[in-house]
Amino acid sequence: MRVDNGAVCQSATCDPQGNCPTPLVCRTVDNTCRTSCTTTDDCPGAQTCAGTVCVENSEIASPDAAPDAGLAGADVPVSVPDAVSPDAPLVTPDAPGLRADTSAGAETASETSGPLTCVDKDGDGYGMGAGCRGPDCDDTNTNVWSSCGTCQDADGDGYFVGCDRYTRPIMGPDCDDAAPFCTNSCVDADKNGTADCAEYWFGEANVGTLGASSFYKASDGNFLIPTRTNAGFGSTDIQLIKITSQGRVLWKKIYGTAQDEELTGAVQATDGSLLLLASIQSGSQNIGPLIVKVSEDGVVLASKTVTAAIPGEWMNYAASLLSNGDFLVTGSVDTGYDSWVGQLSADVLSFQWQTKYTGLKQGAMDTLLSFPDGDIFVVRHEWGSPSSQLLKLGPKGELRWARGGLPWYAKAALEPNGNVVLTWIGQSAPFTVLTLTPGGDVLWQRSTLEHGAADISGSSLAIQTDSLGNVIAAASNNLGGTATTPVSWLTKLSTDGDVLWTHSTGKYAPSMLSLDSDGGILLVDAKGMGRVGADPSTSCFLGPQTDTLKPSNVTFAGIVPAVSTMTPWVLADYPISTMSGTVTWKPICPAAAP
Repeated sequence: MRVDNGAVCQSATCDPQGNCPTPLVCRTVDNTCRTSCTTTDDCPGAQTCAGTVCVENSEIASPDAAPDAGLAGADVPVSVPDAVSPDAPLVTPDAPGLRADTSAGAETASETSGPLTCVDKDGDGYGMGAGCRGPDCDDTNTNVWSSCGTCQDADGDGYFVGCDRYTRPIMGPDCDDAAPFCTNSCVDADKNGTADCAEYWFGEANVGTLGASSFYKASDGNFLIPTRTNAGFGSTDIQLIKITSQGRVLWKKIYGTAQDEELTGAVQATDGSLLLLASIQSGSQNIGPLIVKVSEDGVVLASKTVTAAIPGEWMNYAASLLSNGDFLVTGSVDTGYDSWVGQLSADVLSFQWQTKYTGLKQGAMDTLLSFPDGDIFVVRHEWGSPSSQLLKLGPKGELRWARGGLPWYAKAALEPNGNVVLTWIGQSAPFTVLTLTPGGDVLWQRSTLEHGAADISGSSLAIQTDSLGNVIAAASNNLGGTATTPVSWLTKLSTDGDVLWTHSTGKYAPSMLSLDSDGGILLVDAKGMGRVGADPSTSCFLGPQTDTLKPSNVTFAGIVPAVSTMTPWVLADYPISTMSGTVTWKPICPAAAP
């Protein structure tokens, strides 16, 4: 702090270097720290007490004065300003009249100064001395002199709030420092009380994709996103990102070892923790399955693998939560990649049962849903052929019915009334949404006129239902970009199949979506993530309204897979390491379209 000229401070003995104790900024006179003088005896040599301030004799001597003029004491008239105007010229540290102590750490150096002397390292006009505009709490930051406790960029978008001013290298003020896509403008075009840039946004980042999984709501209202990453312990590791619904990244954590852990699925437990499924790989060899359970805060609660795992066993691709807190998991097993389903205890210590399904082509189970009555619904796709199958299973994996002939590739979600809603796209099949009863009967189907591209290996799908049973589905005909005209859609339908709206998402191909408490739709694609509102026409990264989905007619082929039981796997600890990091979004749309 600076003590103004004429003020009285408590006297204190200066240190051996001649510096006054902080926070006082006082003159050093006879080894005593003062801010004022009463007589010239209080001033060092070559200075005179002028009023209440010690000044250099040269500053008060007139050209006509005798050689001793100005040394007679305090009766020499000198005008001393009570305060310094913000517009007054400032004396820099190089100006005459400043004698600084250059000893290490001595910012409050021993000084002999005139009334307009200012020590100002960052050049903002604030610093230490009578000539400053005021004290400076951080003399290394030109944007801060009284706002050290308030100047911040909480959302990491480069725009600050609470600073004294905003000049390069910072920008500001930020109109919403909790929303990284809101910077200097918080327009509310839809007049709902929330800035559009905090509602509708999309940012690119290397978040990876998770396939059959989605966002998971944390108890604090934020979201957890399990993804893959190449920036961990091995070539591939598990990554968990926590974000707000406004797109602010709260933290990122990576789990893995020197081996490659390939994330394949996830499910949320009743306590908010996440069960993450992965396969352990070494080069091109699959070493075995991996199960990791983490808390909402990203703390590892358990990490298990199968003892004496057979090469070729995979723990993938989906999981579901049972009413008793146990988990349903599904994957492929053996070199033939036969599909299996099993019940894993809530403590991740053992399997209760496992059932294997043979006689099908090589493939993987992408979606696993558990009905309230204990039955199980599975979507499985075949590798090497454009086809998917649907399996309805009993509470311990017994086969109820099976259907085939669906275009590769399909996903499913469970409606509140117990029906199943499906979406798919294929080489010769359009983007389709369809609803089945628990018994497998088709209630309604809707399709676009667009088919999948010749190469649909990169196509993406996502589907969710809201609390009213409305269906939100997304698809892309070619995520890999080899399609001549890649097209992506986002559509909302009622429980009766009425199309409420359909929009193009342009180059973005959502592979995950979730709904937040405000009705917003959170999306993730291979490039990044974003949010659209209940009416996505206001979202800047969505395209125009597309063709309305039309009624369609898709038939199923009967299949009869063989069913056999498996000896439940024995789980053992698989210690993994954790590291933290950051994720930076590159805003695609800093403000919503009007």
